[in-house]
Order: sequence, then structure tokens, then C-alpha cells
Amino acid sequence: MLRSVSTGQRVLAPEATTTFRSPAVHRPYSGRETVTALLGVVVQVFGELTYTGVYSSAGGGVVMQFETTVQGTERAFDLEGVDIFQLGPDGRVRDMCVMIRPFTGLQALAAAITAKLS
Repeated sequence: MLRSVSTGQRVLAPEATTTFRSPAVHRPYSGRETVTALLGVVVQVFGELTYTGVYSSAGGGVVMQFETTVQGTERAFDLEGVDIFQLGPDGRVRDMCVMIRPFTGLQALAAAITAKLS
């Protein structure tokens, strides 16, 4: 996960080719500015983020397993997830898909992000 907007601008592919697939929304988000802004909100609602594994393929695929927390309305939730990256020829992220569990934690995350965006 990208921990700052400046990092997002450096590692994401140029505007037209960056896509973010959310675990909570069916439609993907497209464009570097949109994705960077959304990830900026995500890092505001995440607790401490710890990467616990990194897996890669020769074809430019990288999976980073993580643990974090999110504050729900009544309690905090422990989250486990993976960031699935597809890198372009320049080494920048052109596609990102996130998977998060458990479902109750994902619901709390979606609610926290929605509140920040409102």
C-alpha cells in the first residue's frame, strides 16, 4: 500500500493506464490522480500497516500480503489482505487489486472510507 501521495505519484503508471480494483466496489477506479487520492484516504483510515509477505512472478506480477486495523463504529477490526500489482515495462504499477478479510472488517473499512469521502 502506498503510504503517501508523493510515493503514489512516483510508483503509479502514467494517468491513462493506472487502475485500482477495490475489495468493496464493483467498478474499478482509473487514472493516476484518482487512484492516488483514493489511496490517500485509505492510509488515513488504516492503523499501522505491516507487510508480512511478498511474492512475485517473472511476468511483472507482485503480491504483497499485509496486516492492519480499521476503527469501526463500535470497535477496531484486525484486517488481513493482499495488494496484487501488475507492473508495466517501466516498473510502475499499472493495475492494483486489493483483497481484504474478514468481511466484517471490510465492511468497517468501506464505511470509514465513505465517511472520509463524504
